Amino acid sequence: MGIAKRDREQFLEWIDRHCVWFQMIQELANGSKHFARNTGFATVFVGGYGEGGFGVGPYGKGYLVIDLGEEAGDQRWLPAAHLLEVVVRFWRDFFQKYLPSPDLPVSAQHVD
Repeated sequence: MGIAKRDREQFLEWIDRHCVWFQMIQELANGSKHFARNTGFATVFVGGYGEGGFGVGPYGKGYLVIDLGEEAGDQRWLPAAHLLEVVVRFWRDFFQKYLPSPDLPVSAQHVD
């Protein structure tokens, strides 16, 4: 990874460079934790037919979407499920590559 052991700031910088969605996830997590409202995007619950962006999300069903604003043009609406998917994939790949040891014992809460 090229960072010093246990250097939190270097680790966060490394993640910022390798996961383009990390800053948005941080803003969502910290915004909800601290009730911040100045993230540069909005989260919207789309309840079903006639709401949200055209061709975005499951037709006729409710979903959570991130509104990146009118200046984002055709890329304005980002379904939250898509964001969560890419972030989960990032962490899956991270732990596959940087697992401390193949001998690491499996957690008692492990689910197959």
